[in-house]
Amino acid sequence: MKRRTLFVALIVLAPLLALAAAGFAWLPDSQAPAPRAVDLIHGLRIVLEPATQTVKAGAAVQFKVSFLNLGPDPLQVVRPVDGSEARWQQPYHDFIAKREGGGTLRWMMIGGRSARMAALAEADLITLKKGESRDPRQGPHAEYLKSVSFREPGAYQVWYLYVFERVTVTHDIDGTPVPAPTALRGIFTSNAVTVHVQ
Repeated sequence: MKRRTLFVALIVLAPLLALAAAGFAWLPDSQAPAPRAVDLIHGLRIVLEPATQTVKAGAAVQFKVSFLNLGPDPLQVVRPVDGSEARWQQPYHDFIAKREGGGTLRWMMIGGRSARMAALAEADLITLKKGESRDPRQGPHAEYLKSVSFREPGAYQVWYLYVFERVTVTHDIDGTPVPAPTALRGIFTSNAVTVHVQ
């Protein structure tokens, strides 16, 4: 009886323990797209600020992220959803960094988490009117984007990546996904900013 109780407890607690072990770190990502090099005059422009900041190694670094609609019509973007942080479900919202003289890195989840995710919902869609600007880092699945940290001193170029090409439909998703036919699709990057880590 005790073994059976222990087995049931392990089955119930395993996903919670995996999630608790999860964390974030900068890991190599050689395929990350480059930052936006010119200011767009039409469509979605992602703006990352401040242009420069200096922090101590290991300290939290915070950025202002703005999604700006420069088009004549409203557009829809998708905020981070359950699974975005692990790139298990689109959209992907990521911070990308490149250390001076080093390779490209992505702020990635390490460790484990529950394999099941909530499907894309109507509340995950953000509508931007013409000229409107909003921070997409909203909702319960955006905490990993609120701040990053660097362990190694140096100068880093940092930019924001947003990818939404399709609604994810898999056996690991709970619920029926909203199809989001009018959500903006594509790969978008912000300008690059500089972080000096001492």
